[in-house]
Amino acid sequence: MVAPLSTLDDLILHYVRALVALPSVTGDEPALEHAAPPIADLLRGLGFQVSVHPTEGAPIILAHRTGKSAQRLLFFNHYDVMPTGVWRDWFHEPFTLAEREGLLYGRGVASDKGNLAARIAAVAHILAETGELPVGITFLIEGDGLSGSPSLANLIADQANNLTADLVMGYGGTKLSNDIVCLCLSFGWHKNEPYAAVS
Repeated sequence: MVAPLSTLDDLILHYVRALVALPSVTGDEPALEHAAPPIADLLRGLGFQVSVHPTEGAPIILAHRTGKSAQRLLFFNHYDVMPTGVWRDWFHEPFTLAEREGLLYGRGVASDKGNLAARIAAVAHILAETGELPVGITFLIEGDGLSGSPSLANLIADQANNLTADLVMGYGGTKLSNDIVCLCLSFGWHKNEPYAAVS
């Protein structure tokens, strides 16, 4: 379990700092292979049962933890990031979290390490406050999200029984302005069961 931090914001900063520090550039297989175990360890530290699945590309992380109810929430994220580009265009090290004028900067903060950090922090906060989750949670975290997810379909087919959920929250969405964020909601039916997806 992470050391107690005073606020949810502190927890988010703790996790986003840890994730940004991983130089997990898409397509750099050695870097991606080194990035997956520390992410898996963050989740193990919160009591998740974690497995890291090797693929032809980057490893895929699956983590499960039960909750008070039988309902299950699945978070889908990716840990690969775009290349840093020209270093002189950065005001700081790309893989070190920096704050300027109230904004956070670091490779992957927007896509998708910030989202992943917020989700992990929310789980850590709930566990610190109540000692248990209200629903079961599964994390599905891939390392080839920016490369077209070439191994994801095979893993989903292989792990279908471990990926059932009442609600799936993906990554992404859009921002219309500084104070209006869009969530994309998808609802439907699969095998006579309702599903909802949020991104």
